[in-house]
Amino acid sequence: MRPSHGIISMHGVKSFSPSFDTIGIFSRTINILEMVFEILVRTEIEKNLNTVKNFYVLEDYLIVVSSEQRQLYLKFIEESCHILRLNPTFIKLTDIHPNSYDSKNGESAIFKTIFCSEIWENIGIWSKTNLEFSKTTYVDFSCMEAIDKNTISEALKWKEIYSDELNSLLGTHNLLCIPSSPNVAPLRNREFKKINEFDYDKLRPLVALSGIGKLPQINIPIVTNGYPPVGVSLLGGYKQDRFLISNTKKICMQKFKLENV
Repeated sequence: MRPSHGIISMHGVKSFSPSFDTIGIFSRTINILEMVFEILVRTEIEKNLNTVKNFYVLEDYLIVVSSEQRQLYLKFIEESCHILRLNPTFIKLTDIHPNSYDSKNGESAIFKTIFCSEIWENIGIWSKTNLEFSKTTYVDFSCMEAIDKNTISEALKWKEIYSDELNSLLGTHNLLCIPSSPNVAPLRNREFKKINEFDYDKLRPLVALSGIGKLPQINIPIVTNGYPPVGVSLLGGYKQDRFLISNTKKICMQKFKLENV
């Protein structure tokens, strides 16, 4: 789980990108995740256990994953909506804002600008002193140094615009469903030998939404026969973490019962 930005203290944590950094929770079960969240959260947020009114699906993101993953993803959507007793609502990213795919000020582009500029501000000097591209790391930090202040300022303005639109869409009663990653989980013994071998251009739009909107997001691994799990994510509105946890719990528990009948 990625909780809403700012609701869990970052005290004692080395920050990479303050605009997006948050304390994540990893757990084998939704029940443990819920308990850990309640222990960590220190900010007053609503105990919203409302019924889901809309289950939004970004159909643009269906093409990001393979055809095999897409079938599992669609099956999860169908089962989740059956459990929640509603029909999915398929939307496009441009329905949220018409400029969402703009090469300069689109959501993925401004996420990259802010993320990279803040990383450079926080670890730029250290990376120059301690890291050597292709020897000590396959992540090239040099491009981050070239981002000018005007570009950053413009990106921050767009971030607020997109954040408002995302939270207007989700509100207090709605969920958004997207793939967690364009690929299945990499195996433990997999080594990446070159920059962007993981295909960050495909991954970035998927992680940008929660970061830009400060939204809570829960990744649910869908187990496949003999293959690494496929990740599906559910997102809720800002500070609607308990609403997201509650409905994810409902889906997971009911789905587990159905699969074991």
